[in-house]
Amino acid sequence: MGLRCGYLSRIGLSARRSRGHHRSGHCIFQSLPGECVPAWASVISLEPPPGSHHHKWLCAPKGAGFLYVRRGLQDEIQPLVVSWGHGEDATFLTRHEKQGTRDPSAFLTVRAAIEWQRAHDWDAVRESCKEIAARTPARLGLEPLGPPGLQMVSMRLPDGAPGDLKARLYDEHRIEVPVWETGTIRVSFQGYNTPDDLDALADALSVLLPTRAEA
Repeated sequence: MGLRCGYLSRIGLSARRSRGHHRSGHCIFQSLPGECVPAWASVISLEPPPGSHHHKWLCAPKGAGFLYVRRGLQDEIQPLVVSWGHGEDATFLTRHEKQGTRDPSAFLTVRAAIEWQRAHDWDAVRESCKEIAARTPARLGLEPLGPPGLQMVSMRLPDGAPGDLKARLYDEHRIEVPVWETGTIRVSFQGYNTPDDLDALADALSVLLPTRAEA
C-alpha cells in the first residue's frame, strides 16, 4: 500500500503502520513527493528515504524518480511490467530497469535539475514557500490538518462546501488545487508561486464557500 505525506499529520505512526502492512508484514511506501521524503524519513527512521518522484519539487520532467527497497525485501518486490529484465538470473535492478522500450531522457535530467536549484539558492525558495503555506489556513479561514513545516498544507472544508468546488475553482477562477471527497483541500506552493496566489485563492473561496453563519 502506498502512503502519501498528506497522512503524516492526520494519523499516528501506529495507524500508518497498520494501514501500510500487507499480509507478509512489510510496509511499502511508494511515489513519495520529494518535499515529503525528509518528513517521512525522520518519522519512521528510514535511511535512505524509500522513494520519490522528481517532477514537482525538484523541477525535473515527469517520469523521473527512484525507489529504494532494502536488500532483504528486494526479491519480493516485482515491477508492474514483466519484460526483458526477468529471467533465471534476474535481480531487483534488472527487473525494474529493463521494462521494455522506455525513454530514459527524464532520468538523465535529474543531475541538471539538482544543479539548477543549487545555482538558484533553492533552499531560500523552499523556505519562502513554507512561510506562505504556514500562513494559508489563517488567510483562508480553514482548519489545518497538521502542523506547518512543508510547502503544502491540507485543510478541512466547512460543512456545505459545494461538491464541484475543484471544478468551479478552475472554471471560474483558473485556480487548480486538489479537493478531496473527504472534505479537505490541499494547497501547495512552489518557486513560481507568490503571496498574490494565496490572496487569489482566498478571494475565490470567499465567493464559493458558505459563510460561517451559513455553515
